[in-house]
Amino acid sequence: MGTDSVAIVGANLAGGHVAAALRNEGFGGRILLIGAEPHRPYDRPPVSKELLTGAKSAEDTFLHPQPWYQDHEIELLLGETVDSIETARPSVTLRSGPRIAVDRIVLCTGGRARRLDIPGGDLAGIHYLRTLDDAAALRADLAQPRRVVVVGSGFIGAEAAASARCMGHDVTIVEFDPRPFTRVLGSEVGALVERLHSVNGVIIRGGVNVARFVGTERVEAVEGADGERFEADVVIVGIGMEPATELASQAHLTVANGVWVNEFCESSHPSVLVAGDVANQHNPFVGERIRLEHWQNALHQAGTVARTIVDLREPNVAVPWYWSNQFDLELQIAGHSAPNDEVVFRGEPESGSFSALHLREGRIVAAISANRPRELRAALRLIERRATVDATVLRDDDRDLSDALTAPMTP
Repeated sequence: MGTDSVAIVGANLAGGHVAAALRNEGFGGRILLIGAEPHRPYDRPPVSKELLTGAKSAEDTFLHPQPWYQDHEIELLLGETVDSIETARPSVTLRSGPRIAVDRIVLCTGGRARRLDIPGGDLAGIHYLRTLDDAAALRADLAQPRRVVVVGSGFIGAEAAASARCMGHDVTIVEFDPRPFTRVLGSEVGALVERLHSVNGVIIRGGVNVARFVGTERVEAVEGADGERFEADVVIVGIGMEPATELASQAHLTVANGVWVNEFCESSHPSVLVAGDVANQHNPFVGERIRLEHWQNALHQAGTVARTIVDLREPNVAVPWYWSNQFDLELQIAGHSAPNDEVVFRGEPESGSFSALHLREGRIVAAISANRPRELRAALRLIERRATVDATVLRDDDRDLSDALTAPMTP
């Protein structure tokens, strides 16, 4: 399929990297990069960390300075919403009116923070963290001492809680699950993160089913279904995100927990490609379709999209990898774990420096490292090799994990 023009819907991390990757791959046609936010593409991880604490400014998060887009002849349409797309004769229709015909469309629509639809949800002082503007609003609300309640103990909630505590606020985390932090991290690592927050003064309550927010004009408390109240001046809700699939559904693309794509990031219609948080793709290291909301995935899929468009088709087969920084803990996670995996530890979780390696039928399928980035890189290569290794080698903390790379690759 010859391509002379591309419209990228979503001027975010994935969309920005698709535009850059197209130019890096030698694409010389027209590139439109369309974003609903008023900001040019930026890194999203600092939203729950450095932007809150003031360690970074918004300017520090942008992928490129403004002139870069002119220099690379990328047309930035910011503060602009795409109302619909057409696939038979590819085009995008903007809310401001114009219909723009193109050869290919790339959906990088990402998602939105999942909302709590409960009484009091419209009170002032309740925050969701997804965008630069969300972070700016929350930082302004934290300009004076506050009682902060964080709803949810996923990465966004945990990172925001750590950031608020480092700023000197009183912080309580409430979580529906009986054991916070364990759904993704497992019981041992989850317990470490729970201890880390407790040691730093965060109050943690599991098994809380939030029923309503209490207040008149501004939130004053979070109330559980059993009537227990958690006094709050500020509430941060971090309960995940919903993929933005409306345009894909209107265009009759295959949609189920995101937009389904093949290994080349093509949707069910060849004129539409997809990258980032909204893409649902089969991952060979996971063994099933999965939608990944991670920085690394956005970069890999952006490169795959660009190479597909310029007919250098190369499948996306990357091992999932992501990280989280909380207080002095740097967690890095690779692969995809399951509840029945055998877990082998290198180092002691109580020490705050260790790796947890997940084995399935003798193969390393996932790894979680705490403050051991070099070890995580070695584990990632073992996952890529589908290596079968001796668990006794893995447990020996005196041996370098890279020694296990000499193990033969499993077909």
